[in-house]
Amino acid sequence: MDNSSNTTTVSVPTRNVQEYKIVLYCILLVWSLVGNILVVAVIVYNKNLRTCFNYLVLNMTISDLLCPLVSLPIRIFDEVETWPGGSIGDGLCKFVYFLTDISPTVSIFTLVIVAFERFTAIVYSKRVRINRKRTSILIVLTWILAMAIFSPYLYGFKEINSDCKLVLEVKDIKLFYNIVIVAVFTIPFVSIIILYTAMIFKIRQASKNITNMLDSRQARSRHRRNKNIFCLSLIIVASFAVFWGPFFGVLFVISIVWQFNVPNNVDTDKIVFIVDVLGLFNSCINPCIYFSFQKQYRLGLRRIWRHVFAKRFSDSNIETIRFTTQSTYCSRHINKSTMRNQDTSSV
Repeated sequence: MDNSSNTTTVSVPTRNVQEYKIVLYCILLVWSLVGNILVVAVIVYNKNLRTCFNYLVLNMTISDLLCPLVSLPIRIFDEVETWPGGSIGDGLCKFVYFLTDISPTVSIFTLVIVAFERFTAIVYSKRVRINRKRTSILIVLTWILAMAIFSPYLYGFKEINSDCKLVLEVKDIKLFYNIVIVAVFTIPFVSIIILYTAMIFKIRQASKNITNMLDSRQARSRHRRNKNIFCLSLIIVASFAVFWGPFFGVLFVISIVWQFNVPNNVDTDKIVFIVDVLGLFNSCINPCIYFSFQKQYRLGLRRIWRHVFAKRFSDSNIETIRFTTQSTYCSRHINKSTMRNQDTSSV
């Protein structure tokens, strides 16, 4: 019996899928751009937030801004247009994907510095301190190291037939991705786990000691502040692991487990798209974490709002006062002229 007449095939038009992708990318772009700009404004505007920890948060925020400024626009462009040819297209191909992959790399390296900064503040608070100068040097090193790791992009990415592709030999691509997995994800997260584990034991020990120091307000205040910052930094690390972990997991399976010999029944395009969107979503969720778990950020945002609103309100009041003064002056002048004319006519 032929059952082909009873079988229906449902397919989603490619154009609709393309439109859904563009809408999703636009939402992520606006969300990430607005959120990260607000974080930068809060840290820069409020002097009380210019601490070593917040400078590291600022560095992560700047790296996250590469997502709405570079990563998402190029993905939207790929959905609607073909890659430009010539030397311009070839240069853009190298530069854009170079910046795209630098962004999460700078973030993970900064998270390692955050963990080390918290470790020294909690475990060795009296002996080792990371000042602003050292923090600035470490921030510059995160960008230099990230650029060094992805420097092969500058000669590997090329524009071929209106498409941007990584053109390297198979053995070089395997070596490169293995280095990325180890240097960008494995070593940083192992270091972070070790540092935070040590901090957890130290915080528990400090909590027991604080009960015997109830009369020391300064000690309790410092312990509470360190604990709050510790929790915030731990949430940021967990968020990065949740949203970028699947991407590096897929990269590990494709490059190391399968050796780039992907089974025919595996749709790598859909899998890569899903894990890629999850990674992009991390730059959107980070500002929400900062404002949700850090009271000083919310207060700083209120100060900016009040300053802008108060300035506009005062400017409008000045214009209103000027207009009222001018109107009063004109009305008085008209009244005086009218009275003089009446007196002249009566005479």
